[in-house]
Amino acid sequence: MINTAFDGVDAYKVWHICYGNQGGNPGVQEPRGQDMFPFAFQANVDQIHIETMRRGPGDLPHLAKLPEHMDLGVGVIDVKSLVIERPEEIADRIVEAARYVPAERICVSTDCGLLNLKREHAQKKIQALVEGAALARERLSR
Repeated sequence: MINTAFDGVDAYKVWHICYGNQGGNPGVQEPRGQDMFPFAFQANVDQIHIETMRRGPGDLPHLAKLPEHMDLGVGVIDVKSLVIERPEEIADRIVEAARYVPAERICVSTDCGLLNLKREHAQKKIQALVEGAALARERLSR
């Protein structure tokens, strides 16, 4: 179905794999990458984007076989919490992802959209993301 949706689209295509939201909790409780990613890897997309902050990094090891033509979008901001992530924990998650996918193929972002957050919270979370990404870049360049 995703290939049909993107058929004829001449753009960088990102597939956000959403784990759902049931009252602030993921609709899928356990990491399911081992079941899902073999199918996702067949999609005609340039990037697969997954949530890793709220759910944890459990699906990351299954991305070691991400096709070389695909990039990985890593959600490192929990959009369902008002707690502002620390740049260190964001950097930790990015560095963890780089254990499985080369850093130059990783794009960092939020787990999902920021629509339900007040602007002040969203801005603080994005600032933490920027600082965490810079810290991860520094760690990975050593």
